[in-house]
Amino acid sequence: IAQTAVQKIARVGKATASYDAANRARRARPLDPRQQIAMENKLLGPYSGQINALTPQDLPAAYAHLVSTARAQRTTWTDRDWDYARAVYQRLNDQLKQVRMDMPARDELRVRARQTEFVALQAGHAAHGISEVNQQQAK
Repeated sequence: IAQTAVQKIARVGKATASYDAANRARRARPLDPRQQIAMENKLLGPYSGQINALTPQDLPAAYAHLVSTARAQRTTWTDRDWDYARAVYQRLNDQLKQVRMDMPARDELRVRARQTEFVALQAGHAAHGISEVNQQQAK
């Protein structure tokens, strides 16, 4: 039993290293500006194209739109789609930093919940990717 556990742990470790290496190589390639705009339009809907102008009142709804779209699309997204989604998410976070002091605490709490959900969706995708690599290596 111990030998089997050690083998499983080693295989998962190799799968994780392989997945991480592929991620680093993919992320080293710059994002296409046209695809960035398309992903922003998809994720933010009415809030796209104006991230830098979003007010403290707009941000909770913009995050909600981002998360609901990510939740609905996550099963069809590739790793590269997540790269584009992460870029949009980062731009929203940058805007939040600019206006956070003017945001009511209840709205900031809503935003933090949406941020947590987005990160969880992304982590779920990464775990699934590692699992797939692990299954391929087990064959």
